[in-house]
Amino acid sequence: MNTGLGWQIIRVAYLQARRRYGYSSFLPLVALLRPLVDLTLVYWIFGRLLRIPVSEYLVYLVCGLLPWIFLSRSITAATSTYIIDRRSILNIGTPPLLLPLAAATLELGKFLIGFSVMLLVLLITSRPPTALYWLLPVALIPLIVSAYALSVAASYFAVLRRGLSHLLPFFFFACFWFTPVMYHWSLLPGWAQPIVRYNPLTLLVSGPQVILHGRSIPSLELLVGSYVVALIALVTALALHRKLQHELPARL
Repeated sequence: MNTGLGWQIIRVAYLQARRRYGYSSFLPLVALLRPLVDLTLVYWIFGRLLRIPVSEYLVYLVCGLLPWIFLSRSITAATSTYIIDRRSILNIGTPPLLLPLAAATLELGKFLIGFSVMLLVLLITSRPPTALYWLLPVALIPLIVSAYALSVAASYFAVLRRGLSHLLPFFFFACFWFTPVMYHWSLLPGWAQPIVRYNPLTLLVSGPQVILHGRSIPSLELLVGSYVVALIALVTALALHRKLQHELPARL
């Protein structure tokens, strides 16, 4: 990606944020409000009421929920980009990749702000920095690559199947229960553990949990699995883009 395209993506992401959240000087706080509400709700239900038997449950939950929100909302937001901004493609000739990549960039910015705040709180309260923190980029790279790639793929699929943008939130709601964000997979019956443990979404969001909550190095199995998922997502997105980029104006 050249520097010019990178700045274009950031600019469009900023415009999407303005359109979504309004022209407020407190835009970063407004953008973080919904994840904070989600986190509070899930914590009180599963941490306080149901008392999921996971030590330092709030840390475990935050380390899994923030990556999950970033991944799911990047893909969901991208499904409507071509439909909402169809005029910019048809009349102005905006590069097709620009819109879903900008949607993912907006969600990435929100994720990085929230993740940085979480790290700061951990450092101030009870968790001094360790050498393991240097492994966070290794765990986050496949998550970020997958979010961008699947956002591109979803944006093209949404043009082919116009109802996708309405169905995708229900899909992620169902997948949420099969991804160990608010529970640990070891709490499940033996027959269900492999299903949840090797769920592709689990492979993508579990790395930060292992490093920050478990204070350990992610297994080679987890790291290789997450990078394989990211590679498959990237290849799929590139294949769809090459096949459909020239057909997109006609389909809009």
